Amino acid sequence: MKKRRILTVVITLLLIVFSAACVYAADEQATAAADVLYKLGLFAGTGTNADGIPIYSLDRQLNRQEAMTLFVNLLGKADEAMAGTWTTPFTDVDEWAKPFVGYAYENDFTAGVAADRFGAHELVTESQYLTYLLLALGYEQGTDFNWNESYLFASEIGFNDRLFVGGPFYRSSAVLCNCNALALPKKGSEECLIGKFEGKPADAAFIAAHSGFLFAWNEGEKSIVAQYGTDLNLIVRYEAERVESRYDDRTQIQALLQRYDCGDGRSFGYYYGTAGVYRMQGETLEQPDASPGMYRIPAGTLQQLSARPVAQMIFLRYGPVPSGPVILTFSPKAPVYSEYRLFGGDTIIEIKEDGSEDVFLHGDMGHGIEIDEIHGMDSVVTFSAVDRVGMEDYRGYDYFLGRKTDAATGEYKPEILVSSYTPGPEEAGLEPGTDAYDKYTHKMWYAEQKRLKELGFWDHELPPEE
Repeated sequence: MKKRRILTVVITLLLIVFSAACVYAADEQATAAADVLYKLGLFAGTGTNADGIPIYSLDRQLNRQEAMTLFVNLLGKADEAMAGTWTTPFTDVDEWAKPFVGYAYENDFTAGVAADRFGAHELVTESQYLTYLLLALGYEQGTDFNWNESYLFASEIGFNDRLFVGGPFYRSSAVLCNCNALALPKKGSEECLIGKFEGKPADAAFIAAHSGFLFAWNEGEKSIVAQYGTDLNLIVRYEAERVESRYDDRTQIQALLQRYDCGDGRSFGYYYGTAGVYRMQGETLEQPDASPGMYRIPAGTLQQLSARPVAQMIFLRYGPVPSGPVILTFSPKAPVYSEYRLFGGDTIIEIKEDGSEDVFLHGDMGHGIEIDEIHGMDSVVTFSAVDRVGMEDYRGYDYFLGRKTDAATGEYKPEILVSSYTPGPEEAGLEPGTDAYDKYTHKMWYAEQKRLKELGFWDHELPPEE
């Protein structure tokens, strides 16, 4: 009985200390991209809130009539579509979408899925949507590319393939791909869909949309990062000595890595992404700038610390004896698509100073958890897993990851404690703060902890189920 009381106290403390609130907002880059398109009049969202701020619904999958509306907007033909009178055989298109579907149909950009059906509410795939973007850029389906391999051709002509998710296609991906399409020259032209970015070469890599458009390219021995506003005017341009790496040029490394941020803008020279973990060696590691979302590229060389693809990186502690980078990694052959970022993961590893690896939790251990985020607090790792249970409804577990030495082998084995369960807003009609809510969350917490105990990830006695 005493052990039960002790465990209950431990769990209560961990609930308070280690529980991390699940963030269900759309990705920051996708929101910035939507803002850019909205400012350009190329994206209307799904309405506005009480303050008149547009609602983008970026965490919703895209259907065919929404995709066609975005496509016609990208062509700059929205006004013409709204002003025209169009005839189609389709009976399943919503009233608001009829001008856009009608314009696309009469101009041979699209056809239906049946004689009288457009398939308006069917979900669009990534390949289908990229086909629309390639058509907008003047390429011909069947001549320049095949629709079912549109992502391959899109990569060839300069789309940033980090935007391609390969799974369900959400409005967040659509707005990012639209911004990328606006930044690419049309077939046989030096001009982009919305004009010309002065001083930007045609093969510049589109990195992100943040209050405009961000690009990287090389000029001789210089690496260039330039930001343009939505009026296509150059806002700021940074130059640095080209970074040497195992890749041919800075454009590739920039597309595959992102700069680590410990939370206050410092990176300690670390970069990570699908190409692995790197640290900048050589000159000054930190050169912050006041422009939002921008930083100067430090001079020096990038040293690769790990070739494992990295979804997220943290440090467990700083100071005289810091940890090495702790990474959340995944298998490229079976990627985990996260509700937080492009990739989640299934394995947590510390990269030691000597280059060796210390595995905290391996995806092959059978825990069955697709990890969305990892967090560090002193020497403790916590992590979160989020599931989509509706179009805009999520639920999530937070976990505490412990390490216990096996007396028989001398090796450690992981222990996983479920610190909290957060229901989706619409789940079971629950009101936070009510007895029903507390009982339900405890039930879900208990079931998950029991599952992990049965799998061998928790050796302690569970408190009695209420």
